[in-house]
Amino acid sequence: MKDIPINKKRNHAIGVGLGLSLNSYNQNLLMRSSEDTGETFQIIDDSQIEFSKNKFSTYMLEVPIEFRWRTSSPSEYKFWRIYTGLRLGYVVASSSKFEGEPREY
Repeated sequence: MKDIPINKKRNHAIGVGLGLSLNSYNQNLLMRSSEDTGETFQIIDDSQIEFSKNKFSTYMLEVPIEFRWRTSSPSEYKFWRIYTGLRLGYVVASSSKFEGEPREY
């Protein structure tokens, strides 16, 4: 993140950045697609479907924006910091991986 001071004492600043994020979720939701019904989602019942891996991943482009306040001075390096902000994200790709034996209900 780039720290951009906004006052002469340099204790107030804006922080902006750019990043790529990978989020991976292990889940109990089975995602299937078929020509008859289209895409379907159903909760996996362990007694009817056996699986070893069921993972959903997203790849996001992120832009964090922060307001930064600190009690620093040019000669003192011990100080308090308060950073607050938000992160904007856009999913650029996603994938799903299922390893098991899905059987029809």
